[in-house]
Amino acid sequence: MWNRYLRQHREIYTSVLSMLLLYGIFFYAFDIDWRIYLYTSLISIVILVAILKYKVTKTKKNIENIKAYLQNINLNLDIDNVELEEAIIEMKSIIEECNEQISENNKNAEEFKRFITTWTHQIKTPIAAINLQLEGDIDKFELKNNIFSVEEYLNLLLNYLRHNSKTTDYVFKKVSLDDLTRQVIRKYAPLFIKKGIKIEYEPQKVEIVTDYKWLMFAIEQVLSNSLKYTEKGKVKIEIKENGIFITDTGIGIAPEDLKRVTELGYTGYNGRIYSKSTGIGLYLTKEILKKLNLDLKIESESGTKVGIYFK
Repeated sequence: MWNRYLRQHREIYTSVLSMLLLYGIFFYAFDIDWRIYLYTSLISIVILVAILKYKVTKTKKNIENIKAYLQNINLNLDIDNVELEEAIIEMKSIIEECNEQISENNKNAEEFKRFITTWTHQIKTPIAAINLQLEGDIDKFELKNNIFSVEEYLNLLLNYLRHNSKTTDYVFKKVSLDDLTRQVIRKYAPLFIKKGIKIEYEPQKVEIVTDYKWLMFAIEQVLSNSLKYTEKGKVKIEIKENGIFITDTGIGIAPEDLKRVTELGYTGYNGRIYSKSTGIGLYLTKEILKKLNLDLKIESESGTKVGIYFK
């Protein structure tokens, strides 16, 4: 019973263990007393085991009740063949739905495992940089940039969890794209200044009905990618009646990678060479835009052009 239950509900304990690993990284990065972490982990594990034990006990009791019920069914019920056939068809339909749900849950659990593995690996870089800076001469600007990177990774994780939650609410209302774009530019302005990259943007009075926060997150991911892969030149943001377009003068994307850069964990040739790609941002952007009923199109020749198209 325990083995089967744990296999079918592994997303529960893998999520808890992943979060404990994340806490461990932060405790190590900021040199916090490890006894606090151990006590916290112990309490979390005890609570997890208690919950799993309760769930298994409840499941076992339900199975026993079902068995008892089946054993007490009166086999001499007055049921004709038509009714029996209808009942069998209905039961098959229910079983198929259950199998589809189990398959979907397993798929989501596997996706989360791949996501958290990639995410944990990537967040180590800015944390390690912060540790080195704290041990030597502190460059406040560099320290702020690394802290900003950690915040971006945490924001990515939180939005991934929100995106996959069944309770996520999308608030659709009329949105000024100029206001939204200006807010995104202000957020990344220090990085543009640090890298000496010019940003071109001309305000346009265009409004669409969408979810403000989710669209802003999607644009942030695209602009963040442009900054990662552009060492000199400029990034241009255009708002048109049919969409928002972000064009950079960076290294671009290899032609064979264009169709796969929005897959979870796929970094592409240039992403591996420059060791900057997480394989997470564009995947999440594509999934969010689907729910907003918007299209994502990526082109790359000299630099990269990303279009978010309105329908």
